[in-house]
Formats: sequence, structure tokens, C-alpha cells
Amino acid sequence: MSAKSTDLTKVHFPNPKSDPPALAEARNFGVKMPKNDNLNHPFPKGFIWGVATSAFQNEGGNGKTDWDVWASEKGIRPGFVGFTKTDILLAKEYGVHCVRTSIEWGRVEPTEGVWDEQELDRSFQLAKFAKKNGVQMMINLNHFTLPKWAAAKGGWENDDLPALFAAYAEKVAQKFKPLGFEYWMTFNEPVVLLAEGYLNGAFPPFRNGDLRGVISARRNIIRAHRAAYDVLHRVCDTHRKKIRVGIAHSTGYYVPARVGNEDDQKATTVLDFIMNTDFVDAIEDRLDYIGLNYYSGWLIKFNPWSFFFGVPVEYMNTKKSDDSVYPEGLYRLVREFARYRKPIIVTENGVDDGTDSKRPVFIMSHLLWLQKAAAEASPNAPVIGYFYWTLFDNFEWVKGDCVTSHFGLFSVDPHTKERIPRPSATVFRDIARANSLTRELIAKAK
Repeated sequence: MSAKSTDLTKVHFPNPKSDPPALAEARNFGVKMPKNDNLNHPFPKGFIWGVATSAFQNEGGNGKTDWDVWASEKGIRPGFVGFTKTDILLAKEYGVHCVRTSIEWGRVEPTEGVWDEQELDRSFQLAKFAKKNGVQMMINLNHFTLPKWAAAKGGWENDDLPALFAAYAEKVAQKFKPLGFEYWMTFNEPVVLLAEGYLNGAFPPFRNGDLRGVISARRNIIRAHRAAYDVLHRVCDTHRKKIRVGIAHSTGYYVPARVGNEDDQKATTVLDFIMNTDFVDAIEDRLDYIGLNYYSGWLIKFNPWSFFFGVPVEYMNTKKSDDSVYPEGLYRLVREFARYRKPIIVTENGVDDGTDSKRPVFIMSHLLWLQKAAAEASPNAPVIGYFYWTLFDNFEWVKGDCVTSHFGLFSVDPHTKERIPRPSATVFRDIARANSLTRELIAKAK
């Protein structure tokens, strides 16, 4: 841990009922500890400790998706590290109860209407092995990629895609139903997909400023989620047990950059609605839990010359990654999303840190705030899980490789593909095994 890292053992924890000062007044991002005495208070019984992964990021390069087209056009050979039964055992050894994984539509249905049973069975056998060894899986149906044939049909702008996605969902559900996994997910970060695909031009279909495309794709992704939700329940529910279906929703904690500035306040309010609540509002009746992907807090300034989702805003704290680290934002977002009266799972939280000098404090500080949120949560909106992103370093989308991104609890030898535990892997393991963040664990991790 670096000399500049916050020493958590010296943080004062006063009255647990005291509410931290509003960020709108403090304008102070960074690692700030919750003002409570809940350190030795465990997370709820049955709390899910997990890691999140992605099919394409771990084992892509199959030539069957829109991202494969992008990699081929760029001349990129990412060197995917794979995901194996050994990784399941490794995850279990380090305290993981559940692996959030994705099935890749392009692998399962490489040609429209033609199913690759062998590929589907490969994923099933890995999941079966996980269950046999006491590790659950959260099955995600879509993590950004589309089959090449679906992209050629216009992608999410094509009104036929929701029905096709529902058919794919049914195929996967029929295969995985015997394993009895409780948690399912239809989409990872649909708002990011819209922003990066149709506004910033970073993801397929690589559009810039295409608000019409955003509107059309948003409508069809919502239709696809709703259709898949119904299919998953119809296929997988039994008279004894019902599955839970949700999404992994990208969130950020947004704050006006200038105190008392009305324009900043209005721009922040609109951006918060678009990024945090609009999509959830649209599918609220088809959500059994809310998955929050949280990484950052952001200072927002009104700027009539800079538009994002049609909102005239500028992100102020973008000079370095540390500028946006704000663990308290996770606590505040959990409190805000409690209004939906659904169980809440942190489905992603992580930091890119090749030296592992920041990650131990990053994990502990976010979990301290989450522990506070869990202790204060009402019975109709319990905090039931935390998934770190990710188990080991993998392909980070537009970066175009598997070596410059370091979100993993494990690093990966670029030649042998050996998984090498970082000190933060032990930190995560000890917290998960204790189901609590105690002063002893914090002192040990110092």
C-alpha cells in the first residue's frame, strides 16, 4: 500500500446516525471514511461476495460478434486470457460465493436461427462445474457485444431485435434451468452502450452525436429486457422457487461543480436523471433486484458548448483517475435507489491499478460505506451483495489489449497466462470470509 494511501486504522468513527455533509457543499472527492461505529457489524446473513466477468473480455476473439469486426478492422489481436474451471476454483479459494458471467449471443447463435449446441454446452459445463464446487453463477445475457448478423440488421435500432433476443434468452434459459441458479441478468450497462455507441463513437455502431439512434436503440433495448424478463421467469420459475432477474446499471454520483450555481444544478439534475434513473424507471416493473455498477463521483459544470445526451455539461474532474474516486457516492446512491423498493446488489466496483497500491484501500473504503448502507437499509430494499470487477486482468474494450488494463485481483503473465494473486486478493478474501470489515482486517491489510 502506498505511503499516500489513507490509514483506515486512524479514522474516527462517531455516531452511526450522523449523516455525512453533503458533497454539494464539500466538493471534496477522494477516499473519505463513513462517520459511524459499525466497523465490527457484519454484512447481512447470506450476503453475496462475488466477482464480475465478461465473456468477450475474458475469452473473445471468436469472429462472431460486432467487436470481432472492430478488432479485425483495427488489426488487433488482443490475446484473451480465457476463463476455465481452474479460475472457478481460484475464485472459491479467495472467498467468492458467486461469479457474474455472461453468455455471448454471437457464440450461441452464430447465424440467425442456427444454434451452436456445442458452444452452449461448453458454457453450461463450466457453470455445472462451478455449482458442483459450491460457487453460484449470475448469468448475464448481454455484455455489449452483438452477433455479426444482428449488427448487420441494424443492431438495436432494428425493431425485430427484441423478439430475437427473447428467443436467445429462452434458449439459454432452457439449457441452464437444471442448475437452479437464482440470479439472472439481461443487460450490462445499457446506458453506456447507448452513450458510447451512438454519441461518443467508441463502441459499435460507432456513431457520433446520433440522438435519433439513441432513442431508437433505447426503445428496443427496453423491449428486449422486458421480453427476456418474462421468458426467463416462464422457463426457470418453479412452484418452490422463483429466479431473480435484473440488470447491471452503470451509475455515477453527480454534483454541481460550483456552489450555488443554478445552471450547474439544473444540468446536474438532468444528467443524473438520464444516467441514473431514467432507464430503471422504464423497466421498474420488470426488475427483481437492482444491480449498481459504481466507480466514480463527478463534478458537473454547465457548458453550452459541450453536450452529452443532449445536456450542456462538462465533466470537471477528469485530469487523473484519482479525481473521481468517491466511495461515499456508493452509499448515497444505494440510499437513493432504495426508493424502488427492490433488493440492491453492487454488480461492479473496481479500480485500474497495476501496482496494487490503491486497490486495497479502494475496496475497503467502498465496503465501509456499503456496510453502513446495508446496516441502515429498510427490509424492502436490502443490500444483498457486492461483486468486485474483476477476478483477473482482461481485455478492456477500446484500449484494444489485455496488458494495459489492471482491474484484476489477479494479474496475468502475458506469456504463460498464469494468474498471480495481488495483495488486494487477500484483502478481498479475508473480508468475504469474515462477512465484515473489522478493525483487525484493516490493520492487517495496512
